[in-house]
Amino acid sequence: MTAARPVLNLRRHLFSRRARYNETFNNPTGIATLRSLRKFCKMDQDVYVTGDSETTAYHLGMQRVYRHIESVMNMNTETLEQISGSDE
Repeated sequence: MTAARPVLNLRRHLFSRRARYNETFNNPTGIATLRSLRKFCKMDQDVYVTGDSETTAYHLGMQRVYRHIESVMNMNTETLEQISGSDE
């Protein structure tokens, strides 16, 4: 296997993932779902619970999932090219 093959596979994977996330969430139903998830994941709230590190960690994990969805959807082509190491 050539060195370029894993890079091409990674590039294809990243572009495909972004496309799938946008197909899922970048439409009226998906936007409504993201709004609901944003509220459920407490994205606009302070999630620190004094004296309860487990609940705080749980809430931070919820926020991480939401941020992941947003970051994949918002990756621009230049960023994807840099991650995959492609010069195209």
